[in-house]
Amino acid sequence: MSGKFRVGDKEIRYKVKRGNSSKYLSLKLKPNLELEIILPHGLKLDVEEILNKRRAWIEETYNKLLNARKIFDNNRILYRGGLYNIRTIHRTKNGSKVESDEKTKTITIYANRKDS
Repeated sequence: MSGKFRVGDKEIRYKVKRGNSSKYLSLKLKPNLELEIILPHGLKLDVEEILNKRRAWIEETYNKLLNARKIFDNNRILYRGGLYNIRTIHRTKNGSKVESDEKTKTITIYANRKDS
């Protein structure tokens, strides 16, 4: 089961799962800002009631995740206060090295290729 939950001006997606080994109700806000609700197997609980009771925690945690500065973002990394593109070059030479280019905001990683 899945749905949406409104907290202030935000709409938060949620997914409900049943946990086979879970004895307790669990709420987890994932990095993609989707709320995962894990219900103990065999226990009937009202999801809307759970969401309303935990509204303050959900909103606080959502805002923390929303405003957190990410170190990695797809193929970019936070470096010296800015996001740099990551480029990996495999080579057969011994030794690895890393170079950064302030102009193009690129970090190049020269890595050894493992030959079998």
